[in-house]
Amino acid sequence: MSTTACRDPAEAPEEQRFLSTEEAAALERELLEDYRFGRQQLVELCGHASAVAVTKEYEPTIFYPTRSLDPLHRDLTTQCEKMDIPFLSYLPAEVQLINDAYGLVVDAVLGPGVEPREVGGPCTRALATLKLLSIPLVSLDIPSGMPGGGGRVRAGETWGAHVLKLLLP
Repeated sequence: MSTTACRDPAEAPEEQRFLSTEEAAALERELLEDYRFGRQQLVELCGHASAVAVTKEYEPTIFYPTRSLDPLHRDLTTQCEKMDIPFLSYLPAEVQLINDAYGLVVDAVLGPGVEPREVGGPCTRALATLKLLSIPLVSLDIPSGMPGGGGRVRAGETWGAHVLKLLLP
C-alpha cells in the first residue's frame, strides 16, 4: 500500500524546497563528469521536459531578444524554426496583450544563480512584465531572480504559480 494513501489528511503538505545554487552546480558537474552527459544533451533534456509539460495544451512562441552566436543556441534555434515555432524579439510591455494572446507563460529567462542585474536590457524589462501577468506562469527549475538556496524573492524576480523541476524532483 502506498504511504501517501495512509497519510493523515490533517497533516500539512511537505514544504517545497529548491536546489541551492551549489547543489545545482554539483549535480550538473556530476552529470557532465561522472555520467558523461554532454552539455547539449542536458539542454535537450531540459527542453524536452518543459515541452512535454506544456505543449500538449499550448502552442509555443519563444521570446528570444538577442540571438546568440553560440553553436548550441544556434542549433536549437534552427530546430525550433524548422518546426515553425514563432519567435518574438521583444516582449510587449502591455501586459493585457500577453494575457489575451497566450494561455500560459513559461519563465526560462534566468537560471539558478543568475541575478537580474547581471542580464539587464530586454531580460530585465521582460521580468518586470512577467510579474504583472494574470495568466499562469510556469518557472523552469527556479523562478527567475529567486535566490538559488530558496527563500525570499528579490527585486526583479518572478514567482511562478508552478515550478517545473528539470534536474531533481
